[in-house]
Amino acid sequence: STLLSRSGLNLEITVLRRIASTNPDGHMLQSVHEAIGCIEDEVSVCAAVQEADPELVIHLAGVYAWWQPDATRFERVNVQGVQNLLTAVKRMAKKAKIVHVSTVLAFGNPEGRGTSVENAFNESTPAGPAASRYAASKHAGDQLAQQAFENGDVEGCTCFLACCIGRDAKLLDPERDVMKMKALVEGKVPAVIAGDTIFTYVDVRDAAEAIVRAGERILKSHGVNGEKFLIGNQRLKTAEFYTLVAELSGMARPTRQVPAWTALGAGHASAFLAKFVTGRNPTAPADLVRTATAGTLLFDATKSERDLGIEYRN
Repeated sequence: STLLSRSGLNLEITVLRRIASTNPDGHMLQSVHEAIGCIEDEVSVCAAVQEADPELVIHLAGVYAWWQPDATRFERVNVQGVQNLLTAVKRMAKKAKIVHVSTVLAFGNPEGRGTSVENAFNESTPAGPAASRYAASKHAGDQLAQQAFENGDVEGCTCFLACCIGRDAKLLDPERDVMKMKALVEGKVPAVIAGDTIFTYVDVRDAAEAIVRAGERILKSHGVNGEKFLIGNQRLKTAEFYTLVAELSGMARPTRQVPAWTALGAGHASAFLAKFVTGRNPTAPADLVRTATAGTLLFDATKSERDLGIEYRN
């Protein structure tokens, strides 16, 4: 919808989906087309790209989760999926440009950076150890994209999103809600883990606007091939975030604090039960706990504010 709202543009958008949409948005039908395929399958990705022949590819596909029944899916989608897209674009007669979308968690915990406002990391900061398989796989995919950009194989840039909040169907799906918003609203989160840890948030509308502006920038050949943009600037302690959700929903926030070692042990146990007994997504898997307890992660969004002209919502 952010793309479609741009005035003066004659847009045709192709969306790659595993299966056809069962509830398409009516006002988008004339300008949005679906290509059925899978980012894990190089053949279907190449076919979709050849058929659409786009000027710009916005790469949003990814496994965003703290746990998967088959953990290799992180690499199949977040790493090999990137390689499949790069292969498809390289084969185009006139190569499309790419906006590769990632997460700030792909920076891991940079050594000596990100723990305070004074040492907040930026786009040029080397990545540190990842706290989750999700973050590690996203970083590996980012590296593939960045290498292709810097080698001149394709033109593109990367947007690293903070924690996205706002209207999102995933927040109503307990299997995909990594923020545990629905569980918070329903009072099903029994305790706080690392309540003093500070994370950065971004309204999903600002995230969409930043991605589109990054695409417009690279289509106009402004900036430098391989540019990176850190997206978002609203900082909250985890306990403050829980309080905000409680105020908006009218539900009491969890007040009990759980030590990291206790939460991590419970996370490993719940993941074991999920994989071998219940088959259901665990409430607090070990990777979520490791991410929460890895410590404050602050970055400097000055570049996206300046170069993309983004004014982030409070």
